[in-house]
Amino acid sequence: MDSTEHDTLPIEPVSKDPAAEDSIHVIDFLDEYVKQCTIKKVKVIESLRTYLQTSIDDGYIPKSLTLKGSKDDLRENRIDDNGAYVIFRALNNNCYLTVIDLSYNEIGDKGASYIAEFIKTDTRVKRFILKSNNISQQGGALLGKSLMVNDFIQEFDISYNEIGHLGGMEFAATLQVNTTLTKLLLSHCSLSTDALIALSTVLCSTRTIKTLCLSNNENNFSRLTQSCINDIIMHVSHMVKENRGVERLGLAKSGISDFMMVQYLAPAILVNHRIARLDLITSSLEMEACPCVRPCISKSFLPT
Repeated sequence: MDSTEHDTLPIEPVSKDPAAEDSIHVIDFLDEYVKQCTIKKVKVIESLRTYLQTSIDDGYIPKSLTLKGSKDDLRENRIDDNGAYVIFRALNNNCYLTVIDLSYNEIGDKGASYIAEFIKTDTRVKRFILKSNNISQQGGALLGKSLMVNDFIQEFDISYNEIGHLGGMEFAATLQVNTTLTKLLLSHCSLSTDALIALSTVLCSTRTIKTLCLSNNENNFSRLTQSCINDIIMHVSHMVKENRGVERLGLAKSGISDFMMVQYLAPAILVNHRIARLDLITSSLEMEACPCVRPCISKSFLPT
């Protein structure tokens, strides 16, 4: 044996401390956030800066970022597209969060594009809430598409944004490949007939979605003929019959008539043993339809 050869012990890799790394991420996020606010001439959210600085000083790592525009400190300074840019530019490579809630702000399609780029590469956030912003079809489509390549987000709320046909179709396409989402809220989104049918069709075969809300698309239903509404309800009923994953389903203000309930939706509900709550509040149902679902009243939320 060559004299230069000798036995060596394997070098153990140095394990990284996740908590220590996250502490650094919090510091880096705050520094980058203030820096980007200066560059983009965006007003710093003082409550956020104070909260992060206090967390750093106390050695606490916050797991949620909640910046609701309905809160007092944001009511007169809601987050817009530039505000979204500085937040997600700062979070890029610095994310330590599992929940992001930016509801009731003024984020539009441009801001949605920044969020979509973040979602594509993030591996930490599990719950994302964008309820009641100004996101329309283009932004909705980008967000829906971003979830195709994200295997970590479990809950996504984009309700009360008019994402319309394009957004709805992208979310339907996403559900064909995404196996992580368990909760999707699409109420009051001006979804088109084709988008609602596409979503219903895709959900016939997926088992991962547990909570789905398609309620309050009344500004769309009010413009449809009853035959178009019936077509949607037929597809939704087929989804309810075939799907074995959904446990909570929102169909409030969906224009469901007595006939459609008796002929299609009620029979589908009766053979589905998974649904624990069905929201039909303010649907156009009279007493004739209600007895059809009384056998499953213990597991369904009936109209009142």
